[in-house]
Amino acid sequence: MLTKNKYRNDEVSAALSWCILKQRYKEVAFWCLELIESNFLEDLIITLVNTWSFSYGTIYPDFIEKLGGDYVGLALSLARESRRDYTILVLLILGLVQTEIPDRMSSFLTIENAIAKRKTFLAWCLLRGNWDWNKIPNHGKFKGYDIKSIKWVIRAAALVLCNNIVGEHRNMLIPDEILDSIKEWKKLKLRKRRVYKIPLDCLLYLTARGYLSVYEDNLKELRDLEADTLSDDTDEWPLVDQEKSHGPGVLCKKDCSMEYIRDKFRQRWFSSDGQSIGAWGLVPKAFEVFVKHGITYALYEDSKYWKKIMKLWPNPPVKKVLVVQNKIIDHSDFEITNISKVEDEEL
Repeated sequence: MLTKNKYRNDEVSAALSWCILKQRYKEVAFWCLELIESNFLEDLIITLVNTWSFSYGTIYPDFIEKLGGDYVGLALSLARESRRDYTILVLLILGLVQTEIPDRMSSFLTIENAIAKRKTFLAWCLLRGNWDWNKIPNHGKFKGYDIKSIKWVIRAAALVLCNNIVGEHRNMLIPDEILDSIKEWKKLKLRKRRVYKIPLDCLLYLTARGYLSVYEDNLKELRDLEADTLSDDTDEWPLVDQEKSHGPGVLCKKDCSMEYIRDKFRQRWFSSDGQSIGAWGLVPKAFEVFVKHGITYALYEDSKYWKKIMKLWPNPPVKKVLVVQNKIIDHSDFEITNISKVEDEEL
């Protein structure tokens, strides 16, 4: 689909995310405005949520609470942050391939215990096959954004941030320079309004053109539009104007493997020094899995599959309770004599 000014909406979303990460502030405002004025508000929300959850997460824990107000200011507040946190992304990737119990500490085998002890990845694996919002503390602010395409992203974010991580003060003000630019952009129409070109580096993996080779292009889509929708006192846009939104693909050859595409995407979009609070040491493994398998959210919907896997996990632990002279002693490190009986009690 095309936006008001004849950009492809998938490419505008990718451009917005890319410019946030690269701290290109004016372009962040421009691409936000393009989605807003084109009535692609859901696309804007999804793009901001994905950008935040995949690259910022616990560094900006109160992001969801600010969603729904000034979208340009919110996007700029993300762009001002240079640190990276991949915890939510790690859960989403590794949760799709984890079939063995991720933590052998049997005392954490309930969801509540795992959350309380900050065993985030274990809690995520326990929740996959039987999601229950009521198990997640402080989930209210997330549940309202349970949009189909980002449902599992929001759920992973709610779990990661359920322990009330305190956020920093964020500047959501739009600088005067950008406000002035926005006023000028709103005076322009069509070709002149297309101020920025879609960054080619953002196309790979996320857009339709990102799967085309440099020997292919999508210019026909633009050229097939009605002539009166493209003319600004000219019969035809110059190629340089057309290529602000359409043009060649980005792959070096046709028929590149998905593994190759995902690996190039990983190299471009993610930093090697990003942290992962709640899933320590799992970032390299997660990216390795992503390159091989990608992310298939539909698998999270297969509750029967996950329940079948979890049937192979150990049963809830049994605690040995020592009864001595009608008193229960639960300190397993005591040396006790004169034991009258031993009883099993399910935790």
